[in-house]
Amino acid sequence: MKPVPRMPADVPKCARCSQPIADEAHVSLDGDSFHEWCWQILSCQAQIAESRRLIETGYSLLEESERRTSRDSARREPICCVCGKTIDADQPRYATAVESMHPECVEAFNKRQFSSGGSTAA
Repeated sequence: MKPVPRMPADVPKCARCSQPIADEAHVSLDGDSFHEWCWQILSCQAQIAESRRLIETGYSLLEESERRTSRDSARREPICCVCGKTIDADQPRYATAVESMHPECVEAFNKRQFSSGGSTAA
């Protein structure tokens, strides 16, 4: 049986993997030491978790926005982005990639876009 080499007691252990940090470059934070590789893994995991949380929040916000603004929630009909009224399924409508409007509201929409330099914000 081969003896296991012992590390001196003052050699810090990595807070992630518990392996000794001998002569390697390492990161210290709040009294904990990490191998650089272990620190990168922890940092990436935190960024991935935050990214996933933000994606879920974004989906929730999009669903809420869709429910509130682009469709009459009771009938699932589009809402005119100019006058804010429901566009019934049997009514003609003008639709852009993201907005719908009554044909009679198109002129007001175009004036608003032109006067605000291209923005549709009211």
